[in-house]
Amino acid sequence: VIMEVMSPGNDAREMELKRQFYERYGAEEFFIVNPDDHTVKIYTRQQNRLLLVSEPYSFVSPRLGIRFLFDDNNELVVMGPDGQAFYKYDEANNRIEREAQRADAEATKNAKLAAKLRELGIDPDTV
Repeated sequence: VIMEVMSPGNDAREMELKRQFYERYGAEEFFIVNPDDHTVKIYTRQQNRLLLVSEPYSFVSPRLGIRFLFDDNNELVVMGPDGQAFYKYDEANNRIEREAQRADAEATKNAKLAAKLRELGIDPDTV
């Protein structure tokens, strides 16, 4: 399964050459996601060819179990096999940042507890 995300340097000709390459080398599914216009093109292997799926927003990937749809803001969303939306880039970064802050707070708390145990003459590594 190949997923390409369009960038300003990509064009339709380049994507077609990639499709042909992936077709030749046995890809089962090929997704082209365009974040600028919030679209996706999906190709699936049918009798040794990668053919365009006519209804990409009702298609569920047999291999990955994902599907694409539009949210209430008309933005493209990838839904996982569990029916939950994948995190968007900024949401994922925010989640990672919050988790890092939580881990730092936990480490600070643990260091303070270890220092207090040492003050009391207890080795925290043996507790």
